[in-house]
Amino acid sequence: MEKKIKIDVPFNLDFTLDCGQTFRWNKSRDGSWIGIVDKALLILNQENDELYVMSSNEKLFGMSLEDGIRYYLGFTDDLVSIRRSIIENLKLHGFYEQSILISEVFSLFEGLRILRQDPWEMLVEYLISARNNIPAIKQTIERLCRLFPENKGKFNDIEYYIFPSLEQIKKLTIQELENIKLAFRAKWIYDTVRAVDLEKLYALKKRSFQEKLEYLLSLKGVGYKIASCVMLFSMEELSAFPVDVWINRIMKNLFGITGSTKKIMEFGIRHFGSFAGYAQEYLFKYFRIVAKGDT
Repeated sequence: MEKKIKIDVPFNLDFTLDCGQTFRWNKSRDGSWIGIVDKALLILNQENDELYVMSSNEKLFGMSLEDGIRYYLGFTDDLVSIRRSIIENLKLHGFYEQSILISEVFSLFEGLRILRQDPWEMLVEYLISARNNIPAIKQTIERLCRLFPENKGKFNDIEYYIFPSLEQIKKLTIQELENIKLAFRAKWIYDTVRAVDLEKLYALKKRSFQEKLEYLLSLKGVGYKIASCVMLFSMEELSAFPVDVWINRIMKNLFGITGSTKKIMEFGIRHFGSFAGYAQEYLFKYFRIVAKGDT
């Protein structure tokens, strides 16, 4: 199915799909992005204010393709208000220089949006991400998906595998999980698929920040960083503030804050406010590029 969607909000496809929040997208030589979302293979290409979509399925997340794409790409987030809120919070706490920087970063990467992804998939993928780099994470996820040939599809001459269900992964032994190079994470995933309540996991989206956090932390291998990622990228908890090695370094450089993941997370939420997750993503994108010398 093909669809042309008019983009009526600030949006940048490249920034959104290449900022560390998703692992099943790849950019092709022609500039389009190919990824697996829900049960569909998607091919996306942005040309100014138009988004060209090719999809193996007519629906996405139970919605029409266009509505599903708009939902997935976070088009309802008011980036102008989000930016203003973050800047006002920083000024309120006396961080004027930092507020200027964050304003500049929002201008530089205007249109970067937080995706609405699947909680089950995010839980497993971020367990895989622990102490791992993005290329290795993507390769391991692909190996996991390929364990289930019944999930294989083909569209536009591209073979793809949808993400396995809890029931499918539950059938795997620890040895089978270790064989796809999960290492110490194999036991985490093995235990988590036996402990997680999917109905409760999906219902968390409507619960409070603290309820989300407490449930996720009760699962094997889930600490504050993984819990924050799952909350931010799949539960619309835009105040969540994931802290990894990069954010740890950034927060030390910008605010002089050091300490535990929990301490830095709470500092970020307190000083960036209700949209701390957006501040995190923009800063993560900016400092990774600066570190690579691309600006």
